[in-house]
Amino acid sequence: MDLYRFIVSTEEEEIPVVAAAESEEAAFRIADREIEHNFLKKPKITDIALIEKKTIRKTGAGYLIQPRKSYE
Repeated sequence: MDLYRFIVSTEEEEIPVVAAAESEEAAFRIADREIEHNFLKKPKITDIALIEKKTIRKTGAGYLIQPRKSYE
């Protein structure tokens, strides 16, 4: 299983999303589902960008979410 970090862009903002999934396709579905579940009205998504992918090991895996850098 892998841990995926996304930046979801809407018309108003950029939202960081982290998903644990068996494949990239499943991770994109999870990211979309999480956006849908966390807003009363689903925002119009303009772009979903996969930023990082890490393998989850027995000791775990994680991300430090920081503001985006200009080169991302």
